[in-house]
Amino acid sequence: MGSEEKSGAGPSGATAAGGGPHVVLSHRWLPVVLVLVLAPWALIAWMMVWPSQGKPAQGPGPVAVPPVASEQVPIKGKPGPWGNVEYVPITIAPPPEFLQELSPGTINNPWHFPGNTIEQVKAYFQTLPLTDEQRSRLVARLVAVPEIKGCVLTPEPEVVRTLSPEARKRLYRTLAESNLNTDQVNAFRIPQAEFQQRMAALSGLKLDMKFFQSLFYEEQDHKFFADLPLIFPQIPQTDDRVLLLQTLTEQTTFLARLRVKENSNVDDLESYWGRGGRTKDIGPLLQSLSRIPGGQTIDVVHLLPAFARRRIYTFPRPTSAANAMAYDCHWTALNFFSDQPDDRFLDKGIVKETLKSDYYPIYGNPLLGDLVLLVSESNQIIHTAVYVADNFVFTKNGSRYETPWIFMRVEDVKAFYSQGGAVTVSYIRRKDF
Repeated sequence: MGSEEKSGAGPSGATAAGGGPHVVLSHRWLPVVLVLVLAPWALIAWMMVWPSQGKPAQGPGPVAVPPVASEQVPIKGKPGPWGNVEYVPITIAPPPEFLQELSPGTINNPWHFPGNTIEQVKAYFQTLPLTDEQRSRLVARLVAVPEIKGCVLTPEPEVVRTLSPEARKRLYRTLAESNLNTDQVNAFRIPQAEFQQRMAALSGLKLDMKFFQSLFYEEQDHKFFADLPLIFPQIPQTDDRVLLLQTLTEQTTFLARLRVKENSNVDDLESYWGRGGRTKDIGPLLQSLSRIPGGQTIDVVHLLPAFARRRIYTFPRPTSAANAMAYDCHWTALNFFSDQPDDRFLDKGIVKETLKSDYYPIYGNPLLGDLVLLVSESNQIIHTAVYVADNFVFTKNGSRYETPWIFMRVEDVKAFYSQGGAVTVSYIRRKDF
């Protein structure tokens, strides 16, 4: 048929070795055949690369965004019962399509003072470094709200705009004590060491940078920002708003890898990383790594329970559901070993009772799965994280959907929650462990 011939003399008169049927193609058919052969492989390559471009997956689950790794040699951690862990710092920010959902209308909230009468709030304003005009304009907007046994005010933008850094810090620190004040509770936080670099990333925006930076207030090693409604009107373009929000929400975390050596005590590693009845799940993997000449490393993510494994470095998907803003640190910590998340832990009352009845304090070295509590001066639990190894935790810092599940050092989490005075760290363990 056309180009197909029996074994024998080819176009050049040569004879095919070994006999049997063979195919001879004219030059004009070669491009066609190459396309037919290579096209399927090109399609497969495209399908493998496309999902990594930050496009969110369909469905209700969390969405992963490729983190950006720094170019440096892995940092060696402190050896312990977890073995030897190495780290590579990375940064991660929400996908742009998430941030386009955010607008000033959805985040501009009034100030709530639960448990305080109007007279008590007036007296509190007297302690702040406010001008007489600022104080009188704030007091004029106070309204008693029986539902919170306190009062509420919606401040005039001009008053908020002109607050001094000290007044802003002290006032917002007080507001952050109530979960009703979501802007202050979930204030954007930027480490002092990263602040100038973050601001430089915004240099191309048509934004009054001097005014913008005046809205930040300092708490120990971080700069806080809670006045997005004052800034959005200056940047009406969606792309500019997304850049601003990505700069504000960018998180520093790290990749963590366990190094398993040929002479590693695999039984000890299984005992540590298999807590929660998972030894049989990770034991064979660790055993196989220990048999590789020279040893091998494995991402710590593969050694975590399924709940954490599915969520690390991802963001909750935005939703209009009533519990959209409820997947916080407590829900995260109490579900760490859960095959299916238990939404009873969206209820703060149940969280408090569970921590009291199902856990006990520990004073020795924490282990994988122990809870790390950050406690305020008033003895309130302000944050809960899960201990992983070598003084780092699995955490979600806040309930907003632009806040990812990440790894952080205990000391960095403590600094992140430094707003509002001294914070102490304590550890608790499940009674059934």
